[in-house]
Amino acid sequence: MDKKTFAFIVALFSFLIWGALVIYWHQLSSVNPLEVVAHRAI
Repeated sequence: MDKKTFAFIVALFSFLIWGALVIYWHQLSSVNPLEVVAHRAI
């Protein structure tokens, strides 16, 4: 796999993950932000 193909695949997945994060954060809107930070810290 050459560098251009690899870069394209990485960019594609990063855009997909960035788009999916919107759904993730929307689902967490009912959770206390301090609880989210505590779980991420652990």
